[in-house]
Amino acid sequence: MISVIGKTKQGFVLAEIMVSVAILSIGLVFILQGFSYSLHVLNISENTLKAVLLAEENMAEHEISSRQTRDPYFKGTSGDAVLNNLGFVWQIKVSSIEEYKNLKKILSTVSWKRGQGKGSASLISYLNIPLNEYK
Repeated sequence: MISVIGKTKQGFVLAEIMVSVAILSIGLVFILQGFSYSLHVLNISENTLKAVLLAEENMAEHEISSRQTRDPYFKGTSGDAVLNNLGFVWQIKVSSIEEYKNLKKILSTVSWKRGQGKGSASLISYLNIPLNEYK
């Protein structure tokens, strides 16, 4: 800033400081919003991972129980589970494939709801069940 006599003064005026603080504040708001969004996405990813693991576990248990009971025409099941205070509802549907008599299509769907947010994950697997194995 130039003084009346023509000499330069070193330092900032109050208005310059206020503008720089306002710019820094706006930048920090955007950074904090980014962190908040990242935590939200991380939470969704965690719930999806839990759902996929639960679907895989249910499919494996269903396959094992169908082989132990020696029932080649087993049906689907459903149920619910709670993992870390989050409720999941799962369902397994088993259908035959017309072209291949020994092949079964297994669809495992897991869904959840927490507050306003909800989601689901589905897995499809195929299981070869030789009919001569059950005789």
